[in-house]
Amino acid sequence: GQMGGAVRNTLDTEFSENRTLSDKFSVVERDKLDLIMKEQGLGASGALDPQTAAKVGKVLGVKYILVGGIDKFAINNTRGAISKFGGIGGNMVSADAMINIRIVDTTTAERIVSLSGAGEVKKGGGFIKGNSLSRDAEWGIASEAIQKATKATIEKMLTGDYLARISSAATPAGDVRPS
Repeated sequence: GQMGGAVRNTLDTEFSENRTLSDKFSVVERDKLDLIMKEQGLGASGALDPQTAAKVGKVLGVKYILVGGIDKFAINNTRGAISKFGGIGGNMVSADAMINIRIVDTTTAERIVSLSGAGEVKKGGGFIKGNSLSRDAEWGIASEAIQKATKATIEKMLTGDYLARISSAATPAGDVRPS
């Protein structure tokens, strides 16, 4: 759906624009991903579970695959006083989003990292004619909240020891040879 698209676009942008991330990860084009899933008979269900992610990763020849999704999403529309002129005063719209990012090791189909972040966007004020925002305006606020949440999640990933965890998972343990 559109929402999932918002997450993907934000992730793609963040990953291509952030040095640390673009060095470690490469973004797979959505079309390419869909194609692989079709070829592998995995069905293009927007969401990748660890098993599917692992299969796709193997085809791509990557060790890790990052899966992002929406945990929670809500739009709240709180309306204030209705004036006698037919407008609505102090219409307040807020959107809440919770995003999760999971990094799956394609060799084991296990999640190495799983983290989430939240974003909230509030818009309001003024008199709005009629009693609801247009779908477009709501969608705009929605995708903004999703972007915020996605950025927050990536921030977490960059500031925590998550990337270190990935790197340590990526390097095979030194082989011990008998002396």
